[in-house]
Amino acid sequence: MNVGEVARFVIAPQYGYGSEGFAPKVEPDETLDFEIELIRFKVCSAVIQSPVAGVPSAN
Repeated sequence: MNVGEVARFVIAPQYGYGSEGFAPKVEPDETLDFEIELIRFKVCSAVIQSPVAGVPSAN
């Protein structure tokens, strides 16, 4: 993403809060729908690899 760009993330219930939900804000089996705008970002001096190949870790 570039600064100012907007992305939409739609998360199926099985990848969100599932059949339990998160009362009182998220009902059971609810699909999560987020609209995210990148305001700014910070350049890291080093990338630490996570155990999953190709996915950077935040450590």
